[in-house]
Amino acid sequence: MRLAARAAPWLLALSIPVVGTINTSFRFHAEPRPGLHEGVIAFDVGGRFFHDARAAGVRCITMPRTYNTYWYHFAGLSWRGGAGRSAIRWRLMQLYLRGRLGWLRRAAPRSPGRRLR
Repeated sequence: MRLAARAAPWLLALSIPVVGTINTSFRFHAEPRPGLHEGVIAFDVGGRFFHDARAAGVRCITMPRTYNTYWYHFAGLSWRGGAGRSAIRWRLMQLYLRGRLGWLRRAAPRSPGRRLR
């Protein structure tokens, strides 16, 4: 099964007047493609929508590589950072957050049958 290209659905800005006519779900979709070596192409979350939008002529823009110097994502949390943070300072922040999350997980009351990861 070949996986089609797609936009990241968790980081997506849409112009409703532009994409409002695209009647496609964000759910997983797979379809046979005899011309492919794998025989099937899969559209992961938002993949089919992204494909149909491009086919309809919607202009799609990719975030520049410098995006990662302004925004940080760690364990389901995102926040805006300052430009030009040093790698050492960023690594120290990651270690601090990892330690803090570990402490919070250990301190949280545990309900029977539910395991915190």
